[in-house]
Amino acid sequence: MIKVSVIIPCYNSEATLSRCFETLLEQTLGEMEFLFVDDGSTDNTSAILQSFAAQDSRVKVFHQENSRQGGARNNGIMHASGEYVGFLDSDDLLSPNFYETLYAAAKRHSADIAWTDLVKNIFGSDIRHIQHFNEERVIDDLQKRFDTLGDAYYVMPKIYRREFLIKGELFFPVKTRYEDLPFTAKVTYAAGKMVVLPGAEYRYVYNPRSTVNSRPDAQLQYEHYNMTVQTVEFLRSRGICPPKRWKHPRRWSFYIGPLCLLKVRDMGKGFLVKLLDAIPVFYIPKATFKRFTASD
Repeated sequence: MIKVSVIIPCYNSEATLSRCFETLLEQTLGEMEFLFVDDGSTDNTSAILQSFAAQDSRVKVFHQENSRQGGARNNGIMHASGEYVGFLDSDDLLSPNFYETLYAAAKRHSADIAWTDLVKNIFGSDIRHIQHFNEERVIDDLQKRFDTLGDAYYVMPKIYRREFLIKGELFFPVKTRYEDLPFTAKVTYAAGKMVVLPGAEYRYVYNPRSTVNSRPDAQLQYEHYNMTVQTVEFLRSRGICPPKRWKHPRRWSFYIGPLCLLKVRDMGKGFLVKLLDAIPVFYIPKATFKRFTASD
């Protein structure tokens, strides 16, 4: 029986794939499979993945037209045969006991989701915990689950019972970035049991040049806004308080050189433009704003 299927979306990932493969080979849990989903890469990603499959029978490779991480992760969920699935980004790393620790906790508590520490890693050094737990505990109360999440809606430091995802039709939005926001909200709400625990680490390797860490263009800003709004609407419709900083989600940012001069925030019926995100400048009704952003 496959205990955990690890799903790795890959898009032009040739520079980091060998390191990613190594972190999977170091995993101490037996009965695993590694599903690499090539999301329409144009570099040597496909050839590298085929070489992995030739080296290790646990590797499965799938190819698809580009639909971003959400589509790749959905593809992996549908092809996985593991009792649980986990998601690994192709440029990140894991502690060797990562999946063994999560799987053991999930089985102890018959949990739909098991969740452990997330560490930001830069230039080879662990610099801080993004999420950290001091003790193992099951969180039954819905609001406490979301309070524990805060605004860190990451899917990676967790495993999910595959049957729970399939039966609940819990999949990612496709062809958009920030797809993890609505997915995390829905699975956190729907889970029968969620266990959190220390003792293992997902090591998010910070890349200042990556798409989401570099200065956002207009399309990226819209995708972040759209996914945030969808997530907030889902939470509010179910009586869950969203993160405070999402109360007025950012719709647009305008830069002059390195300085973010203006930010446009959604106030409900309109958008408030703020200088340096502190000084209100003017208010734009949504109908007026849409006329100037028809491309969205």
